[in-house]
Amino acid sequence: MKTSVSHSRQVKATAIPHTPPSPWYTRIPREAWIVAIILLLSLAFRFYFSVTFRLNPDEGFHFLFAHQPSLRDVRLETLTGIHTYPPLYVFLLHFTMMLGQSEFALRLPTLCFGTAFLLFAFLWTRQMFGSRAGIAALVLLAFSPGLVSLGYEVRNYALFLAATTVALYGLERVLRDKSAQWLAIAMLAEYVSILTNYSAVWICIVLGIFILVHIGKRHLNADLVRQWVLYQLGAVGICGWLYTTHIRSLRGSASEAALRRFLRDSYFWPETDNPISFSLRQTVAVFGYLLELQPLAVIGALLFAGALIWIASGRDQSIRHPMTTSLLLGLPVLLGCAAALAGVFPYGNSRHSSLFQPFLAAGLGYAISRLAPNRTAVLAILSCAVVPWSIAAHQRAPYIPGPADSRQSMLAAVAAIRSLPKDSTLLTDHPGLIRLGYYLGRNVYSPYHDRPHGTVDIQYDGYRLLCPCGPWTLDTQLLPGMLRDWLLAGKIPPEGLYIFQSDLSNLETELASLREPLRLQKVSRFGASALFHLRQP
Repeated sequence: MKTSVSHSRQVKATAIPHTPPSPWYTRIPREAWIVAIILLLSLAFRFYFSVTFRLNPDEGFHFLFAHQPSLRDVRLETLTGIHTYPPLYVFLLHFTMMLGQSEFALRLPTLCFGTAFLLFAFLWTRQMFGSRAGIAALVLLAFSPGLVSLGYEVRNYALFLAATTVALYGLERVLRDKSAQWLAIAMLAEYVSILTNYSAVWICIVLGIFILVHIGKRHLNADLVRQWVLYQLGAVGICGWLYTTHIRSLRGSASEAALRRFLRDSYFWPETDNPISFSLRQTVAVFGYLLELQPLAVIGALLFAGALIWIASGRDQSIRHPMTTSLLLGLPVLLGCAAALAGVFPYGNSRHSSLFQPFLAAGLGYAISRLAPNRTAVLAILSCAVVPWSIAAHQRAPYIPGPADSRQSMLAAVAAIRSLPKDSTLLTDHPGLIRLGYYLGRNVYSPYHDRPHGTVDIQYDGYRLLCPCGPWTLDTQLLPGMLRDWLLAGKIPPEGLYIFQSDLSNLETELASLREPLRLQKVSRFGASALFHLRQP
């Protein structure tokens, strides 16, 4: 009997063999691995730029706005005419600087927000069109030169795009799950976008029309509709506060005039432009910000238009709300073009078109997924195309810094300035003053809200800096007369004057031909910067 029982137990033991658990990484879906690899590659790419290159003048502006002794002073900086954004990012940067003021420390929040933007852009596109479209959109956004630069610079665009894509994804979850929690998340993200960038007004209009269409089709219950209306009242209140405290003062300001000059092609000028040709040309230019190369921009615009038509046709049964989905993707571009035709917003190949990019990438991601039969084919197409596209696009992109813009070159220029005798006088242009405000004068506060009109006369680390406030760069035609006036006023010491130029132009040629009242004695070059020494002949 004992033998029988033990034999029975032995049979049971051999019938259920022990299998060790599989490694944890084998249980992670392949899609998650693909997304993680793309995000890590993009992060590594942006990290390289963040630690290798100097701050550009726009980044220096944000540092100076945030580098103030108190929150009250930070607020005063955000109300100046030269600051053309809502205040949230500057306050966030002010608190970030408590942890450090290196280039990497200042750029770290942008790296985080830029990664969050890519992740939620993928989730939103996948929610609408599936995994293949989400991965394709993610690759386009992760390696686009324009979005790479916005993904590491000390500016508010990464936070704005992250908040926008969180709102988009949240509203898709609201429509699918009828979730009040996701509605709260989406609307709070919309509030963040409004407080970060004034371009959010177009996002608010698009999302408002999108939800109203769904309300009209009874896709939301009464409780969610009431909550959404209350959230919209909050958004209107924030917009009203921003208008009365800041936006109103920007209308007709010097900053707006400078923007119109700088982005002249992005505005419609009835005297010289045709509305149809302007709309077509600038829509391709908007795609150019994402894809950079002109042939790809044309192809991208055509693919996007074809994707919208195909989605609206309802032939793709996997899309639950084809007409409203097509409206959501196409409406931002239509509103942007209409705003440019009305002369109220730039529409073209510049950072101001960043608000369109999540919608463009989603539409192009869907088009790529329809052209490829499966996810393997999508990955094969992207793998073969992304490297040559990225290399060619980054070589052409004007917002990608080159070797001359290295951090080490700027540090060498500042070291040369520090080697000069204390109390030396330096003349610089506005970009140079901003950069020196970080690299030479970060230990002192340099507010904009109480600067006098005319010439800025400021002390940085024992060196006297002079900068004409009016022009962005030095006007070489007015320079001799300005130097004579400063000699008479005693602003130029006997040892002469130094000129710091942060971005080399034709200034050296002009200074070399200058004979009086000062003559060029020495030139020291540091990448894209130079230090000139002028003395009386």
